[in-house]
Amino acid sequence: CIPVNARPGFCTVQGCAPGQCGAFYTCCGDCDPAVASLLPFEGSACVPEVAAAQLSNAAGCSCQ
Repeated sequence: CIPVNARPGFCTVQGCAPGQCGAFYTCCGDCDPAVASLLPFEGSACVPEVAAAQLSNAAGCSCQ
């Protein structure tokens, strides 16, 4: 997963599985349905490791 302008961000590739995202990224999915529509991805996506904890806490996502 290569972030735009070499800056960490959400990858455009969605539908990841644990271990598919590469260095510095984590696959997050199974988010709280009440919050899922507010997220910039559907289902699952590779997110920067630094954002994974926030998604786990704030949106109830499972990040691996």
